[in-house]
Amino acid sequence: MPSGTNKKQDISAQIIVYLSKKNEESLSFLEFSQNVIHDIEEEGRKGTAGLYKITVRYLGKFLNGDILFDCFTPITIKEFDLFLSKSKGLNPTTRGMHMAHIKAIVNLAIREREIKFPTHPFEYYVKPCSEVRELDISVEELKKIRDCHIKERSMRMARDVFKQ
Repeated sequence: MPSGTNKKQDISAQIIVYLSKKNEESLSFLEFSQNVIHDIEEEGRKGTAGLYKITVRYLGKFLNGDILFDCFTPITIKEFDLFLSKSKGLNPTTRGMHMAHIKAIVNLAIREREIKFPTHPFEYYVKPCSEVRELDISVEELKKIRDCHIKERSMRMARDVFKQ
């Protein structure tokens, strides 16, 4: 009869073999997203590619590295949103933008048949509501803008918006 230590070693060895096979078959989020970003850059959408890079960097910081698509769950998405809110101090609009980037990458992987999920990672995700900001200016402030004399051309163009 094998001792308890040998049995634990056998189970550990089995787990290592299983995980190494799983890793060979699984798709890395970081690797896939880098390819997506490269394609976006090739399309000439440098600004969009830059935003995706920021999103992927935030996810990497949250995870302390990479993640396999197999490991993406609704809980991962929820915790990442909390990370963006609490650790990064991002407002709801910016968090929603980053989450939309992650969702677009996940959906692309699904469309390209790279991955299947028993439960879509964003199935229970609710986009945060944006805070309403008061952007009203008073009549006096409007008159000051309209009546000011500016030498710089770009500033004059901005001022002229208020003249109509």
